[in-house]
Amino acid sequence: MEVIEDGNIMDRIPILLQRDLEYYQKNQTVLSETVCPGVVGGRLDFPRNASFAAVKIVLWLEEEFSIAFQHGSGMFVMTEDDDNRDSGVAKTSDPDKFVQLAIKSSDLLLEHLHMLVQEALDHADLPVLTATLGAAALLKNSLFCYVQHAEDMGSPERVSSLQ
Repeated sequence: MEVIEDGNIMDRIPILLQRDLEYYQKNQTVLSETVCPGVVGGRLDFPRNASFAAVKIVLWLEEEFSIAFQHGSGMFVMTEDDDNRDSGVAKTSDPDKFVQLAIKSSDLLLEHLHMLVQEALDHADLPVLTATLGAAALLKNSLFCYVQHAEDMGSPERVSSLQ
């Protein structure tokens, strides 16, 4: 599936979700990515697999978080290569815009996942159900990291918006 990497994230997300839906309708499955190959427990119990669209959206949100807050959310382990990478494009954002972006994109993804879960349940399709449940868990974990960061910054407005 071809993915657009340039442009406004709020333009890219609906296109990605539409292509993901078209892929599902054509192939009766979803593309999934391995998120965590091992067993992880605790508060952030990461799924083994998640839908490709959810992984892509969470990565895009992490990039936007890094731009808005000048560091990562703690969701991913960053290497020196990741820190030193220069995309060649200067991007700016602010934390309040990021919060609104996270809310809107999460709503879009959850609507999409709801539809896929309904289809998976109707057809008893375990791989699709597993990928969509993994996607929901991945989104929950990323939002948890964002809420923790907002709480650490002492910003009750952002915390209440994200919750």
